[in-house]
Order: sequence, then structure tokens, then C-alpha cells
Amino acid sequence: MAMLLWRRRNDKVWDNKAYPDSHVIAQGDEFFQSWSRFLSVTEDEAWSLLSALQFLQSFGLEKVILKIDNKSVAERVTLSCREILEDNLTYRVPFIRRQANREAYELARAALLFPSLHNVDHVLSCIQHLILNKMI
Repeated sequence: MAMLLWRRRNDKVWDNKAYPDSHVIAQGDEFFQSWSRFLSVTEDEAWSLLSALQFLQSFGLEKVILKIDNKSVAERVTLSCREILEDNLTYRVPFIRRQANREAYELARAALLFPSLHNVDHVLSCIQHLILNKMI
């Protein structure tokens, strides 16, 4: 869904093509539904990992860390993901326990509220209490 939104944003910025919100939402929902019928949770997370790695690689980003809270996916990264990881030695995909990943979950939820890409130079209030609890 994020890639679809990014593409539609680029269509608007670079090609001056605008799509109605309802069209973009319907297109994303249709895509998600078509995949979710066939994939288990593990397969879905592995596919999402592959999509994220391809997206990051397309921008030439370096020193990427994608933490995974599904041990099955972390242990059995798909062949396609392995190829990308071997081509980008600074990319890491470590396993992290779900309990330790609460900050990422809350941050992802908060990111949905931002209308565009956002650089943050301070700790957001949605995760501040979680970080303070870890420091104590």
C-alpha cells in the first residue's frame, strides 16, 4: 500500500496526474485482498520484506536495518531477499522480539498521520513513554 501511495504521489508531482482518493484506496485494497487470500502470515511478511528491500535498493540507500519480529521469516529469508542482501552488504535483517518492537509499532501507527515524507529530529510523543521506560 505504501508503494502504491508513493507511486500516486510521484504521478502527481512529476507527471501532473491526479487520481481520486477513492480510486487509490480501492486499488490498494484490491491488491491487498488478492494477495491476502493466498498468503499465510509468514509468506505475507516475507513478501513485504522483499518489497521493502527492492524499494530501498531502487533508491540506492545504504546502511539499511529492517528489523523483523517474525522468527520464521528472519530464519528463512526468501531466495530473492538473500540475493538483495548479498548485493548490499550494509543491509541487515535481524530478528527482534515483538515485545521489544513496541516503539516501531507505535511509530508506524503515528506515521500514518503524516501526509507526506517527514524528517523527525526529536522523540515523538507517541513513543516517548516507551523509550523512557526502557531507560529506567
